[in-house]
Amino acid sequence: MINKYFASFALILSFLLISFSSSAEKGTIKGTVSDVTTGETLIGVHISYAPGKGVITDKNGNYSIELEYGDYEIKYSYVGYEQMTKKV
Repeated sequence: MINKYFASFALILSFLLISFSSSAEKGTIKGTVSDVTTGETLIGVHISYAPGKGVITDKNGNYSIELEYGDYEIKYSYVGYEQMTKKV
C-alpha cells in the first residue's frame, strides 16, 4: 500500500519538475572575440560559463550561449593570450 502511494507521489513530482524546468526563462549572451591590438577576430576561443560547459568561437570569432537568467562568470581562454573573466 505504501509503495503504491510512493509511486504516485514520485510520478506527480516528476511531472512538476518537468514543468518547472521547461518554463524557466532564458536569455542569450553573444558576441565577437577579437585581438585588441590588430582587431583580427579569433577562431576557436574557448568560452566557459560553468565547470565543463562552454562554447567555442566560430570562423568569424562569433559565439552565442543560451542560459537561464542568473549571474554567471564567463571565462575566455585562447592559446597565447591571457585568460579573461567577465561577470554577467
